[in-house]
Amino acid sequence: MYETTFADIYVDLANECSDYHVHKTDRVTVTISEKLNSPDCFHPDLQEPLLTMKNFNNLLKCVRFKVERDESVGLELDLKDQPQGKKRTAFTEMMESSTKRKPPPLKDQNSLRFTGKDKMYNNICDEMAKCGAEFPLSMTNDVIRKHVSAITDVLWYLDGNMEKIMERSLHYKDVKPVPKRFLQSSFKGLNDWKKKKQKAPSIQSTEIKKHSSALFNIVTCAFTAQWGEFRRDLEHLAISLDAYATFLDMSNDAQQKRQILDHPVRQVGDHAFLEHRTSKTDVVFPQYSILDDIMARREKYSYLLYDEKKHTSFQKPMDSQQRWNFLKYLKLSVPVDILTYNPGGAVGSTIVLWRTNEERATDEVMQCSVQVYEKIRVLLPEFHTRQMRKMFVSKFCNLPAVSVPPAVLRVIYTELTLDSSAEQNKGIENRIREAILSEDPDIVTDLRHLNPGRPNDTFNSFFDKLSEIIEDMTAADERRHNVEHLSQFVSVRDLINQVASKLPEHTNIPSESTVLFAFVPKNSHTNVSKLYKSKIPLQFKVQTRQLRSSHQDDHYCAAVFKYSRHFSVKYKPSVTFLCVDDKSKVDFGEPGLYVSTGVRGKKSIAPMQSNLSALDHDMQSKGSLTPSVCLELTFLRKKMIPSTEE
Repeated sequence: MYETTFADIYVDLANECSDYHVHKTDRVTVTISEKLNSPDCFHPDLQEPLLTMKNFNNLLKCVRFKVERDESVGLELDLKDQPQGKKRTAFTEMMESSTKRKPPPLKDQNSLRFTGKDKMYNNICDEMAKCGAEFPLSMTNDVIRKHVSAITDVLWYLDGNMEKIMERSLHYKDVKPVPKRFLQSSFKGLNDWKKKKQKAPSIQSTEIKKHSSALFNIVTCAFTAQWGEFRRDLEHLAISLDAYATFLDMSNDAQQKRQILDHPVRQVGDHAFLEHRTSKTDVVFPQYSILDDIMARREKYSYLLYDEKKHTSFQKPMDSQQRWNFLKYLKLSVPVDILTYNPGGAVGSTIVLWRTNEERATDEVMQCSVQVYEKIRVLLPEFHTRQMRKMFVSKFCNLPAVSVPPAVLRVIYTELTLDSSAEQNKGIENRIREAILSEDPDIVTDLRHLNPGRPNDTFNSFFDKLSEIIEDMTAADERRHNVEHLSQFVSVRDLINQVASKLPEHTNIPSESTVLFAFVPKNSHTNVSKLYKSKIPLQFKVQTRQLRSSHQDDHYCAAVFKYSRHFSVKYKPSVTFLCVDDKSKVDFGEPGLYVSTGVRGKKSIAPMQSNLSALDHDMQSKGSLTPSVCLELTFLRKKMIPSTEE
């Protein structure tokens, strides 16, 4: 069989067709592949035997003959005598297929599981197709998807943070910008963290290094050498991510070094600047009129803490450039000195002005400036480090007989050192300041110590009775093998009512939340499981064999129902709107055999050691009843709100 050539097969096929004849000028090519429409195909020679195909790849099973015919020639010719060109072998086909290319495969947009990340994947495939970035024909689709998914993971992680990298690149030369190709709108807004009700995404240096390493692995592959501009942009994106990860590590190291300092990072003596504006003007610009009136009425060397809202006539807050121009070209009708102190961060500069004499000697300038500086020293904020606060606590809290709450220590430290750092617990620290100012030791600063907690034995009778009921449920049927067929409790409220009915009157009954949190958590590895006490062996479980199905025409059915309602509202005097529906069937079986309740996805309360289950579908049911419901809808005249009547 395998000695037969492709030409023999073609002749046999041609002989079976009575209306088909082989012409002299026919040019026949053979295509073999694993599947009928597979892109991975080979073109052997007509005189090549089938054994060569089997030795090359035994999975090749689809053969297709393509005939190019000149209709003007009608002479018949034996195909074996047809002149052949250069002999083609399996090796030559492999060499030619290595140079052929194919675009990356797209994901099905009509799939029910098509997500935003899949949409970004398709956008990347479209961008690669535009740039001619294709993969070798011999590469499988799974490997291609792996490479494209690596690029998708990078852009998916950066979605919402690319603007931050671009902003850092404008201020820091070590941070490289993201290529413009990946700033397109097709790569933005797909990973919407607000829609997911999540926190704003933050960039971690470890994750960025992983993504940059994945991009470097792609651009170093040999097949990317023909990608041109797309490969160059991928390389620049990898360099940008690697540079930003280095920037984050350096910023983190610098912040840790600042936190272990035993002095403020920015001290007033090193970052305060004094400027003398001795020149005065007779014509004051309108933007300086309010400030000029205040300074003209002030006494000499009486300082003024500058406030942009009070001392300017601008209706809107000034930006950084307007604020800088305002202070640079400041000229008043009286000479003033300006002290500027910038503590760093986003706090902004603190500006203090005071009026001076028109003509001053050098000694007067130095002496008066120092005096004013000592007065305003308490107005200039300083931000202390963590190490400074730790040193204060360790110095004054090591006495064994003294126990000072941490909040009181923080307030004492802030008041004594003029630390302007953010407060950890603003409510408690404000109450402590009020107690200090009022000199009243009876003021309660922390209300938590007044709550001794609930006594542990308040609901012991209730939970003891509940434990007895659970034991009876578990031991009721020894043949169940820890399988419950029907939950005894419909809800937590029903559970409380059943237990309370078996207790004496005036017994303390807990609330629903107390009973609920006494259950065993379904998943002990989640944060919510910390609330559960596992006091009673109960869990919320779903009965097995409960499935929900969907249909591809759900949207159209909902639209038809919507249009029907609108039509009925518009022509309500002439329309009777009826909704008829067959509800879920109710199975019934033989007496004494447990069948499914038919409740879909409803969690029921069951003992922790038991499984909630019922008979299989082909064993339990001997028949079923299908209840039907008919609803007649009436539409109100005023608000056009449908109401249902059964």
